[in-house]
Amino acid sequence: MSDELFELRNYFFLGNLASAIQEGETVSVDDQSASSERDVILKRIDLAKGNYDKLIASISDDSAPALFLVKFLAQLQKDPSCSKEVAAKVQEISSDEIATASPKCLLMCAVIYAHLGDFDSALRCATKVRSLEELSVMVQVLLQMDRPDVAEKEVVEMQSIDEDATLTQLANAWVHLYKGGEGVQEAIYMYQDLLERHGATDQILNGMAVCHLAMGKPEESERVLTEALTKNPNCVTSLINVICTSKYRNKPTELVNRYFAQLEKIAPSNAWLHDYRQKESEFDTLAEEFAAA
Repeated sequence: MSDELFELRNYFFLGNLASAIQEGETVSVDDQSASSERDVILKRIDLAKGNYDKLIASISDDSAPALFLVKFLAQLQKDPSCSKEVAAKVQEISSDEIATASPKCLLMCAVIYAHLGDFDSALRCATKVRSLEELSVMVQVLLQMDRPDVAEKEVVEMQSIDEDATLTQLANAWVHLYKGGEGVQEAIYMYQDLLERHGATDQILNGMAVCHLAMGKPEESERVLTEALTKNPNCVTSLINVICTSKYRNKPTELVNRYFAQLEKIAPSNAWLHDYRQKESEFDTLAEEFAAA
C-alpha cells in the first residue's frame, strides 16, 4: 500500500465519505499503482453513497479489472435480480491469473462474493492477500458464518501487522460485539477510542448504537443514531439501525414508516429492505390463513 493514500483509506474505512472525497480529489500520487488504488477507492465511495447510475456510466470498457468489479457490485446493489450474471462475470475475473495478480481485484472479488452469500469463494479470494483490508473482509465473512473463533485469529494477525490501525480496531470491535456479554462493553470502549481520535462518523456512530442496543440501552442507541442521521440523513446503515431501534422501543408507526420511506427513496434495492418486505408479506399471508381457519 502507498502511504500517500493513508488518509484517504482511513476516511473511507471510517465512513467519513465527504473527507474521503476531498482527500481523493486533492492527494498527489507518484506512481501508477497508487493512482489505480485511489481511483478504485473513489468509485467505492460513489458506491457507498448509492450513486449507482453515475458509477456505472463512468466506468468504460477499457477500464482496469478492479474498476469493472466495482461496477459489477453497483449493478448488483441496484438490481439484485442480476446476481447470476454478476456471479458469472466475477467467476471469470477471479479465475484470470493476470487480473488476480492485482490485490484490489482479489479484494473486490471477495467483497462481491460475500455480498452474494458465496462465503467460501469470498474467503478463497481474500486469503490470497494477507493485508489489513483483505483480513478485515475475512473477519466480516467469518462472523456471518458464525465462526467468531476463526475471526478472532484473523484479528490477531491484523494486530501483528498494525495493532493501532483503524481497520484492526474496527475488526476487533466487530468480534467483541458478536461475542456478546462482556465483549460488548469492550467493543464500545474501542468505538469510543476511535470517536475521540477521529470524530463522529457513520461507521463509528452505528457501531456504538448497536453496542448500546446489545447492552439493553435502546434509548442511548436511539440518541446516537439521531446524531448519525443529523450528520448524514442518507446513510443506509443508520436508517436500518434506527428502524430496528424504533421497532424495539415501540415507537409510533408513523415515525417508523417515515424512516422506511426514506430508506426506500435512497436505496430501493437494499438487500435488508428487500428481505424485510418479503418476510412482512409472508407474515401477512400466514396471518390471513390463520384468521380464515
